[in-house]
Amino acid sequence: MMQDQRVGWMRSASLEGESGEIITEMEMRMQITRGPATIPIEIDSAFHETPAGDPIRMRSTMRLGMAPVTTIYHFGDDEVRIVTEQLGRTSERVMPLPDGAWMTPGAASRHMQFQLEEGAESFTVSTIDPTVGLQVVESEFRILDRDVVVEALGRTIPAIRWSVRQSYMPGVEQIEYVNHQGESVRSEVNVGGMAMTILAADRELALSELTPVEIMASTLAKPDRPIENPRRTRRAAYILSLSEGKLPDLPSVGAQRFERIDARSGRIVTDLDARASAPDAEASDDVFLESSMMLDIKDPKIIELAERACADLPAGAEHAQIAETLRRFVSGYIDDKTLDVGFASASEVCRTRQGDCTEHGVLLAALLRARGVPARVVSGLIYVDEFLGAEGIFGYHMWTQALLEVDGDMRWVDLDATLSKPSDATHIALSHSALSDGEMINSMAALAPLIGKLEIRIESYE
Repeated sequence: MMQDQRVGWMRSASLEGESGEIITEMEMRMQITRGPATIPIEIDSAFHETPAGDPIRMRSTMRLGMAPVTTIYHFGDDEVRIVTEQLGRTSERVMPLPDGAWMTPGAASRHMQFQLEEGAESFTVSTIDPTVGLQVVESEFRILDRDVVVEALGRTIPAIRWSVRQSYMPGVEQIEYVNHQGESVRSEVNVGGMAMTILAADRELALSELTPVEIMASTLAKPDRPIENPRRTRRAAYILSLSEGKLPDLPSVGAQRFERIDARSGRIVTDLDARASAPDAEASDDVFLESSMMLDIKDPKIIELAERACADLPAGAEHAQIAETLRRFVSGYIDDKTLDVGFASASEVCRTRQGDCTEHGVLLAALLRARGVPARVVSGLIYVDEFLGAEGIFGYHMWTQALLEVDGDMRWVDLDATLSKPSDATHIALSHSALSDGEMINSMAALAPLIGKLEIRIESYE
């Protein structure tokens, strides 16, 4: 439930396979609305492990756009073979096993139950979640009350109440009620200023008619005053603060500088004429040229599209010229500007030619990499004169950054394919991502502590 309205259902189960392996399954179906558009969200996952807790394989299928993406991870002794399937295409790659000590989901569940039985007041579990890839997820549990009752499944259930904080969603606390076997009965979390509740229910109630919630209008941030001619601004300064909680450190990258004022606030200065040099570690990191599930630069359609877009460029064209050519190409190529798409991969966008800012940003990043230009996406805010009936607001937005040589140094340059110009100083970067496998959810989760709570004061603009 979101805002006390039913938006979907979730099913989880622990099963024993024919060969004795333990299978942890999860499937979720949700519907939300963004403005006039209803967006379905579908996530399925399964983790197979031995009775001793050794990983065998895991699978994740996500549908955030129109076409589902399935990723299967096969665990070896010291590496993982990853197979990705989308739109009839299959790609494979090999990665090392995740670093550090971690448990499979079945072993983690047994460990949690043991901690409860031993009377632990707090404990930490590190595990792998198929929906976030090979990143180790660290969950901190703190017991709040061991003697509460919860109404669920038509009866009163004795429960334990604990708080949960997970490493991939910093600043977000979930309150969960579990029975004395550690099985969830009810959980509550505030994401993006919206209260979400997951409540144990029978099948009939879970599958009954949904009432999707509009999530975009409530995320708009109204500044203290308007910005005139926002698309022409080249320098601006803002004070960002949270109504509650600690403001996380925001990126200082490219044209943007972040300066902390106190725990709840900081200053953002964006100057398009004073971009900083990229850190050496980023300037030399091949991750910004790699293929991934979201940016499959080995897809023949992506390769063909990048070549077509740059067909009129001279041989040996500089990366800056290639980048601006591709930005303009993407702006015109996506001809169905719609909010109906959740978060589609570049392979999907190049075939459907539809989407909003996320699809523009993802496709441009893929085309840049296909032409040898390091690229990533940025999630943040942009000022607009009017959106969804609100005037003079900052709305959540995604765009692309390319790593280009400027005045002899490598610098991140903002490229917004939704605009007529590359960028302006009303773009406020809140996070950035290479969109490597497993980073898709992380890139969205990083915004969760800010959405619906961010206050913006405009100090100056020119």
